[in-house]
Amino acid sequence: MWYYKIAIKLPYSYDEGGKFARWLRYKSAKQFLVYCGKDVNFEKGAMITSTMEIGDRSGVGINAQMHGKVIIGNDVMMGPECIIYTSNHAFDRTDIPMCQQGRTEEKTVIIG
Repeated sequence: MWYYKIAIKLPYSYDEGGKFARWLRYKSAKQFLVYCGKDVNFEKGAMITSTMEIGDRSGVGINAQMHGKVIIGNDVMMGPECIIYTSNHAFDRTDIPMCQQGRTEEKTVIIG
């Protein structure tokens, strides 16, 4: 997977050589995402999953992380180091430590 081996480590899109880095991250991500719109910017260090969908002209910020099924619409600007989780630790019972209760069911996060 070129995205995680090379593209994620390339310079920021605004640095010297940034246009090429932005293009390569986009082309690499587009190969494995469920859907990737036009003119999308994945910044340096952006961690994405194959279950992600992202619309036209949207951007994932520097070192942002997507975990699980995330759907991002058109014209969405995500800041640096934003983290989105689609599941959590289960915590229904107070007589069992949270770390022993497993995880909640994954729910899709949609950002319009």
